[in-house]
Amino acid sequence: MLYQEYKPSKELADFIECYWLFKCPADHAATRELIIPGGRVEILFNIGTPTTYVSSAGRSFALTTNMYILGQRNTFFTTYIYPGNYIWGIRFRPACFSSFAAIPASYLLNEVVEATDIFRSIDASNLCEKLITGSGACIQALEAFLKDLLHTKIPNDGLVQTLSLIRRTHQAGSVYEFCAENRLYYKKMERQFLQCAGYTPKEFFNVRRFYKAVQLMYRSNRSLTDICHELGFYDQSHFIKAFKNYTSLPPLQFIKRGYQIPRLIASSTAV
Repeated sequence: MLYQEYKPSKELADFIECYWLFKCPADHAATRELIIPGGRVEILFNIGTPTTYVSSAGRSFALTTNMYILGQRNTFFTTYIYPGNYIWGIRFRPACFSSFAAIPASYLLNEVVEATDIFRSIDASNLCEKLITGSGACIQALEAFLKDLLHTKIPNDGLVQTLSLIRRTHQAGSVYEFCAENRLYYKKMERQFLQCAGYTPKEFFNVRRFYKAVQLMYRSNRSLTDICHELGFYDQSHFIKAFKNYTSLPPLQFIKRGYQIPRLIASSTAV
């Protein structure tokens, strides 16, 4: 399997974590994969073999040759990697998809929708055709597409600060402390989160803490006990329960399954 990431331009770096390319060779055996929540929205351009995403609730989303929005998630999706899979992706920073689409991000929670349902004026087929070449022109095409859609030049400063705070800390009370220190009402901040990030502040904190745990599991040799304590879980039982909410598996079984997509994304330098 081939997975590569590409940096956005300076003009879009505040909104985009990375562009990515995923290809599966024709001689590769089909494998079952897990798509875990990470707190952000992605645009997918499927230009290869059709595939299917299935939510933990059993909802099935078929991805044929087309452009799709993969919403932020608070649960896992399963999929299969098939020979001939060929997908370009745009991974947005948390809450930044709202600068390109005039819909509340909460509508996208645990959803996969055709991009034309959100961006009605775009020519998805034409854009997918431009991406088949696999050259540097693909990044230029993605950048031009995004710049045409960008309607908010600067993300919501207060929300961005709060998001950044949550990503830097593992203490749940910090969200409330931030509101108190900056004379912000939690309920107002909650409405902003639902509008732009698609989560409540508490939900976002829990998703990001889980994601940080996955990163530490892949990037370090630290024990699960150390990770549990560093991230502020009450005990091992609390950690395992939270982990199973997002993967259906306890941490050790999750690692033993050898999933490639979580490992590749959690190892990204763009996050």
